[in-house]
Amino acid sequence: MYNIIWGEDFRPEFRQIGELRSLTDVPLLAVTATATEKVQQDTHQGLLLSDDALSVGVLPDR
Repeated sequence: MYNIIWGEDFRPEFRQIGELRSLTDVPLLAVTATATEKVQQDTHQGLLLSDDALSVGVLPDR
């Protein structure tokens, strides 16, 4: 959710994704290549992910 790093006023609709998730049990995959730890935490919270949601971080092997 790149909008978080741009600020809460940028594409505020993205902040409603968590609300949509509460209506159904559809699985969710969130992927990013550049999120800071803070942005990852905000995204986790904004998507209303459970505390046991899996988060995987991998450094690129270039």
